[in-house]
Amino acid sequence: MSTGLSLSELRQGYAAGHLDPAAVAEAYLGRIERENPRLNAYIAITAEAAREAAAASAARWRAGRPASAIDGAPIAVKDNIDMAGIVTANGLPGGRLAEADAPVVARLRKAGAVLLGKTNLHEAAFGTTTFNPHWGMTHNPHREGWTAGGSSGGSGAAVAAGLAAAALGSDTMGSVRLPAAYCGCFGLKPTQGAVPLEGVAPLAPSFDHAGPLARTADDALALLEVMAARTAGPEGRWHPVRLSAFDGYALEAEVEDAMPALDLPALDWPGYEPSAARKAGLLVIEAEAHAALGIPEGASDELRGYLDYGAKLAPERLAAAREAVRRIREDAAERIGDAVIIAPVAPCGPFPRSRKAPANQGELLAFANLTGLPALAFPCGRMANGMPFALQAIAGPGREAALAAASREFGDRD
Repeated sequence: MSTGLSLSELRQGYAAGHLDPAAVAEAYLGRIERENPRLNAYIAITAEAAREAAAASAARWRAGRPASAIDGAPIAVKDNIDMAGIVTANGLPGGRLAEADAPVVARLRKAGAVLLGKTNLHEAAFGTTTFNPHWGMTHNPHREGWTAGGSSGGSGAAVAAGLAAAALGSDTMGSVRLPAAYCGCFGLKPTQGAVPLEGVAPLAPSFDHAGPLARTADDALALLEVMAARTAGPEGRWHPVRLSAFDGYALEAEVEDAMPALDLPALDWPGYEPSAARKAGLLVIEAEAHAALGIPEGASDELRGYLDYGAKLAPERLAAAREAVRRIREDAAERIGDAVIIAPVAPCGPFPRSRKAPANQGELLAFANLTGLPALAFPCGRMANGMPFALQAIAGPGREAALAAASREFGDRD
């Protein structure tokens, strides 16, 4: 049985009786057993609980009473999100046993999702590679030894490799969208505040989001509806634009060559400069991360350095960074309207473990976190080296359905 089916294909198969949730769960668990030792996407597999959930789902489908549109969907959960009875390590040594599900996980269970296990992530979700010093590297499914992106690298790799039909991730400065782009799936950062964050290990509350990674944009919307307990709504009127502040941003040659010709009107955003904006956001993240995490026992020297820096930030410097973010967010409320911004995800593509991670990977991703606007990374062909290429779409608050529409117009059409 194929494990490359979308949530909508699974739902249609269950409804028609061509597929059985229990058999589908076994197919996914079998593929995880075969492929995860190579990819290291999962750090914990909850096989027995998954089988029980799948059997209950099968009974509901046979009775014609599925719990939701995602009943029986095999889903992975990033290991900074609590699953009751499972250790949440947050990419760090050890971890703590979760006493209860995070609300987003509880909502998935109530909707009938089959939770397969916990996925690897960058240490404390503070980074872009998932080269984790404690739990090992997650490999890109398209090329072993290359980054799957971060911090939700395990979730991106699991979806792209057919080890889950969808997955949960978190996104503080691009951590859902970058793995989706590097691995070749869809990654949705919802409107800030749309999805509850209780039970999700905090990194920087000013920018933290939880969001889905999936095989299609419609699947991502279906998951968002469960996670946010609201409908995604109609796409409504929208028009694609480029962001003038991104014009002229230096892209690496492989990304530049893969970029489609986008003859779009410009949305002017005076005063927004990607590098300065990301650095202001990073100062806030470092300070808030130290407040949330302290200095965790066993943390790597790299993580300790970030957190120590955040602890020692001069108050006036932090205040200036927060004010810069406030102005950016205020501008967003006034300027975005019904526009949908189409832009590259990152200035580079996936890269091998031997390469130092570029410091500017998040500079085009940060805009959506700084503004709180919803954003979707979606596949858009391949680069000359054969690795996935992606674009991102950014829209006004609550306009996630418009993002899906944009992905259908500007993304892969196969």
